[in-house]
Amino acid sequence: MIPCPHCGLPNIRERSICKRCRQPLLATGPAQQAASTGDTSAIFHDHIGSRMLIFSPAALEYDAPGVRFTAPYWNIKSIDRTLMSYMMNMYFNPNNTDFRQWEQRLRPPIAASEPIRYSIPISGFGYPQNSQLHAELRRRMPWLQLHPLH
Repeated sequence: MIPCPHCGLPNIRERSICKRCRQPLLATGPAQQAASTGDTSAIFHDHIGSRMLIFSPAALEYDAPGVRFTAPYWNIKSIDRTLMSYMMNMYFNPNNTDFRQWEQRLRPPIAASEPIRYSIPISGFGYPQNSQLHAELRRRMPWLQLHPLH
């Protein structure tokens, strides 16, 4: 497997572009692979299977029906409990947001002056019961105050 130098996703050796970010992969020989740092991506699917939360070496990626974005870890502010879910909140809105039919799927179009607030609902990924997700959050974002495992 060859990790993408842009997003960190492991790709099969035969690929010339990354399966996730579509950026060119660097050709690596066996000697270069032995020098790997060992830092890999972790992928979590929600209980329905329509959303993904990807922890790559450099950033957090969220992919859901209608929206996809990548945010550096330093942009993750907190995890708060709401009435229905746990939400991962960000300081700033990501620049590289891809709204795929967002207006049609989630809500009516918003006014251009209305700011979009980015929060990722993480209860569907098993938070706070998912010990693997808990460990990945602790490893990538140690400043977060995590809710106890149930």
